Amino acid sequence: MKNLLILFFLCMLFCGCASTTKLTESNYKKMLKIYINEDVQIPEIAYYSGPEQNVGALFGVVGAVIAQVAETNDELITNYMKENCIDIGGICKKAIIDGILKSPKLSGKKIVTNVEDADTYLTVEVPIYGIAQTSGFSSVYRPLLGIRAKLTDTNSVLIWEDYEYITQMNDG
Repeated sequence: MKNLLILFFLCMLFCGCASTTKLTESNYKKMLKIYINEDVQIPEIAYYSGPEQNVGALFGVVGAVIAQVAETNDELITNYMKENCIDIGGICKKAIIDGILKSPKLSGKKIVTNVEDADTYLTVEVPIYGIAQTSGFSSVYRPLLGIRAKLTDTNSVLIWEDYEYITQMNDG
């Protein structure tokens, strides 16, 4: 029972890291011109989780050493994306811009290209992307992706934030 309570509190702690900040009505009314930051922060290396990492989890310290020494595919994924001009940051930013333009709630808001004209700034971040096994020693791999978007005002005060993610447990 004690372990179950500890697990529950850890889950609550880590789930809090992916919280959102709701857009208030007053901030919504002030928001007229949105500048979208060109730079999208992404990790240098894609995330990869395969059998090597599972061996590490099964055999403790010895397994962790084996997992560190074993060659992983994270750099292969990253290199493949670079060689084939796959810009995960650009893809995520475009999806968010498309969502803004199609959102009935944001109709009447204007996207501006000059930072000086804006009263609101949108930044996009991709904290994680990659490929992972669906479970244990499964031979099924699926993509995973996390996207964070933030709106700040001219004083750099956070007025809205959301984090959405797709895990390797997805069906798509």
